[in-house]
Amino acid sequence: TITFRAKGRGGGRPHVFTTTLHDGLVPLVRELRAAGAKRICTMPVVPSKVWHDFFSEMGLGHLCFHCTRVSVVTRLARAGVPMA
Repeated sequence: TITFRAKGRGGGRPHVFTTTLHDGLVPLVRELRAAGAKRICTMPVVPSKVWHDFFSEMGLGHLCFHCTRVSVVTRLARAGVPMA
């Protein structure tokens, strides 16, 4: 399984949820654990700024993290991809 922790939803409480890890990632996670890694990745403090910089470097400065996230979520839902 993999656990996600997101910023709080009202009242400052963090939103935490766990879901099944994709089978294709299991070998990578095993390798990281064997190497002593505590985390798969560390999120930047302000991820939207990192996305803004990335889009700007790619010549896509008109895009933002929010609009691309919404587009991806919508397309995945329409394609029938399960929420988990």
